[in-house]
Amino acid sequence: MRITCKKTQQFQGEGNSKMRGRLERQHLENTENFRGFAKKYVKEEAAQWEMDQAIPFSVITAMAREGFFALTLPKEMGGEGADYVSYGMLNEALGRYSVSLTGVLNVHTMVCETLVKWGTAEQKERWLPPLMQGEHIGAFALTEPQAGIDLSGLLTTVTKKDGRYFLNGRKKWITYGAAADLFLVFGFLDKKPVCCLVPKHTEGLSVTPIRDMLGFRASALGELSFENCELTADQIIGQPGFAFTFISPFALDFGRISVAFAALGLLRGCLEECVSYSRSRQTGEVLLADRPGTRRLLTEMKIDYEAARHLCLDGAFYKSQNDPLSVEKIFMAKYFASKAAAKHSEKAVQLHGALGCHEQTPTVRFYRDSKTMEIIEGSSEVIESLIGKSLIDKRGQVH
Repeated sequence: MRITCKKTQQFQGEGNSKMRGRLERQHLENTENFRGFAKKYVKEEAAQWEMDQAIPFSVITAMAREGFFALTLPKEMGGEGADYVSYGMLNEALGRYSVSLTGVLNVHTMVCETLVKWGTAEQKERWLPPLMQGEHIGAFALTEPQAGIDLSGLLTTVTKKDGRYFLNGRKKWITYGAAADLFLVFGFLDKKPVCCLVPKHTEGLSVTPIRDMLGFRASALGELSFENCELTADQIIGQPGFAFTFISPFALDFGRISVAFAALGLLRGCLEECVSYSRSRQTGEVLLADRPGTRRLLTEMKIDYEAARHLCLDGAFYKSQNDPLSVEKIFMAKYFASKAAAKHSEKAVQLHGALGCHEQTPTVRFYRDSKTMEIIEGSSEVIESLIGKSLIDKRGQVH
């Protein structure tokens, strides 16, 4: 059954600057539907996906059928018109079983949202319909072998000659890069940052899959090589010079919301798996659930889950309101949720013992994936630097 979403006042309560504790009924209904989808299509298959290091196209088709690939896009363009709280909840539901699948949703949403915000009418008409319908999946191609968060270090170039554009360079660690149909590529044109759309069948583009990652094994990471790829003017997104100051920060907000909520889902998975196991596993004649150490572990896990959930919802709410504070709020949510996921996935493995170290056990995926989540879309150290600098610049003012 296709999930229907609508724009709502995201939380009950007065004023836009305060955190709301209660969600609207539409959000709760969406969450129930999202989790139902995850249980039906993801729960029993995620372990196999990780071993195969690929997500079946049948799952992509099912997500498209439910409208997930157009979830946050305006209804007047054919999208679902949902807010970013709902987008976060979808990532949380999928992340409970497979953060690899959230990675696909993440990069695809970044491409779609960029087109909606910065694309011309002609670009939207050409590229958005197949993206929204899941016929094409987009990927965000920013990182290079020698350059990550430091965008000034990018070496990819677009040169203009006789009215034609030529793309040269390399991108690495691109989520879904080995399987995507359309890439949003960043580089320099006449020393100005530029962003362009590149279909996978472009002559001169070669794609190399990257396998055996620590985490996100099923998300089809890839390395892209561009050798004199010819582009047309209508493949350039926005104005040259805008790519780093406006386009990439805008898109990366969606990436960080995705990672924060996916980490939240992973954390929920740790909690649920540990509660279930502790209720059935005996040591001697005592259930693990009855041991003080287990109860302390579960308490800490639950409290961190609730804290992470509030930070994630807060960040998504501010983003839905187009509040400038959303950038910092999303950074904080991503930072706390990913660190909490890493902390408690380790404890989940420890509680399960030898069983927790077996590849077919969810705790193994949780443990591997959680470390990756502390790195992607801004490492914990980078976020510490940015938030710390912000506090110093504001002389400690706290909103």
